[in-house]
Amino acid sequence: MTNRNICFILCPLMFLWMAMAGCKRPLPAAEAENYLRAFDNNLVQLAGNIGQTMSYQAMWKLCSIKNVPLPYLFSTATPTSKLRNQFEFNRVKGHYQFDGSRNSLIKDAFSDSIIIDFPFQSEIDSTARFIIAEYSEDITILQFMYPLRINACLKIGKRIVMSVQQVGEISHGVPVSGDFKIDFSRYSIRAKLKTNLHRDYGMLKIDMGVSTDEKKQIQCIIRSKITIGEDNSLVYNTLDVDFEMFPVRVKVSVDQESMDRYTKRWMDDFNRNSSITVFDLDRNGFIGNIRLMARPKSDILNFAVIYGDKSYEFLDRFLLSAQKLMNVKL
Repeated sequence: MTNRNICFILCPLMFLWMAMAGCKRPLPAAEAENYLRAFDNNLVQLAGNIGQTMSYQAMWKLCSIKNVPLPYLFSTATPTSKLRNQFEFNRVKGHYQFDGSRNSLIKDAFSDSIIIDFPFQSEIDSTARFIIAEYSEDITILQFMYPLRINACLKIGKRIVMSVQQVGEISHGVPVSGDFKIDFSRYSIRAKLKTNLHRDYGMLKIDMGVSTDEKKQIQCIIRSKITIGEDNSLVYNTLDVDFEMFPVRVKVSVDQESMDRYTKRWMDDFNRNSSITVFDLDRNGFIGNIRLMARPKSDILNFAVIYGDKSYEFLDRFLLSAQKLMNVKL
């Protein structure tokens, strides 16, 4: 499994170890590091296991085919143009067959859905079928497309190995609700979005979870006060993240409103207006604070954990997930 594949899975799973504020019993640095290493191992293992599932491998194969008619949500690499251009579901509906000589698809019949048959070798069959039965989206005030309805599935042989559903709503150009779920192999991913609109701002809440065999692996709740910038950009004035994955509990609190966007001391300003703390999930013991720090004798900034005894380590020195995320080419 390539680094790119793992990073592609890690990024949606990660709203990283950004932590839980409060003053609890500090763990010794060595014990605190063991908790972080255990968390890192569980996260990387989860990402790797998802990447080895039949459905993930099949979708990666599908996305490698030229001219595949998929909305941006299903693309492994999404250019900005796809986020901004409407996916014309009614125009591209039909049945598609794979042309191996050109690694592309040929539309050979009409249909009320998008049906794509493509080669994929598995213990079940040598082909797979991806079906998008329903799809609609609308443009937001931010000029990107937001899915309003998705009903899709992946079939290998007679077995449905993945199903995807989404129901969403936009009000005044802002996504105000969304209920997304995807089930595949032993895994289930859920995400719910809700935005309460006020006159000059909105209060956004996203509740996400990843489960294996109905056992919760990741729980993440994001709350943010949002406004729309003059250039139609989304501004997160405040951001609070509660994140849990065994064996750590994490909370992030960022006060973007209090930051000086023109300061030359950006690192100090960020740390002063942010709280990123990690606790162990079992006893709620203090593991450490996450801070943005400059590398010794360098102007490179990275996140480091500061333990209870005030010693510190850069996260990418001993966490594989941090190494991969910090090496992603955007």
